Amino acid sequence: MSEFFIRLWNLADTYRSGKGHRAWLAAIARNMAIDLLRKKKREVLTEDFADNFTENAADDDVEGEVVSDVSLKTALEALKPAEREIVNLRIMGELTFQEIATALGQPMGTVTWRYQNAIKKLRRCGYE
Repeated sequence: MSEFFIRLWNLADTYRSGKGHRAWLAAIARNMAIDLLRKKKREVLTEDFADNFTENAADDDVEGEVVSDVSLKTALEALKPAEREIVNLRIMGELTFQEIATALGQPMGTVTWRYQNAIKKLRRCGYE
């Protein structure tokens, strides 16, 4: 969170009033999350952590959560990148369709259409 506020402070001069502050903030947070994920992909588990992880994974609740997360991740990977981005902004970012359209520079009709298609695909995979 503190890194977000530091980044926000450094990027404050890039904000254009009237364009929707929530979408601007969400875009900054999304970019930071992507950077973090890219960094994490390059990291390698140490033996101690890997052993500890496998011991804790024996618990059925943890295993169920991991399986659920993996299957949700697989379902989200079945979406097109544009659909996945809109679903993330709508559900995780809690943005309105208008704010998403403004942030992505797309017509609102296109955003809502892609969101509906993505939701249909996720429902076919068993997610509500």
